[in-house]
Amino acid sequence: MILSLSELATKLNYESVIKILDLLNNILGALRQSQTDYRVAEENAAADWENLSTHLADQKQALAGKKSRLNSLISSSEDIIAQSESSLAFHQSIQVKIEASELDQQTWCEIVSSLYVSETIERTRQTEILTKLDEHISEKYGTVTEYLQTRPVQF
Repeated sequence: MILSLSELATKLNYESVIKILDLLNNILGALRQSQTDYRVAEENAAADWENLSTHLADQKQALAGKKSRLNSLISSSEDIIAQSESSLAFHQSIQVKIEASELDQQTWCEIVSSLYVSETIERTRQTEILTKLDEHISEKYGTVTEYLQTRPVQF
């Protein structure tokens, strides 16, 4: 173009002017086509950006919902853990009481068992004494009856 303009400046003829005008028209057409291409590319980029922006906004909303659900789940889990720990502490204290009660029951059973054994021994001894007494009385009953029948009655 500069070369054509410099030729125009040195010699001005009709053919050169036509060539320059053709070149300028070609440049103008190329600039318009380039402008159109840039506008189309910009519109495409804007549409792509809008789609991406919409997609990202949807993802952000979905992730915010998921975060909210997960936070709710975490909170629920923490509540369950706290309740479970409280229940565990309660049941551990009950277990300690039951174990202490079991030891008391075992001690009481041992005492009662010991008393039962000693009372059984005592009853066996008393039964033997009563059996011997009964045998003795049965033995002597005949002798006493005979004596009473043979003895003179005194009034």
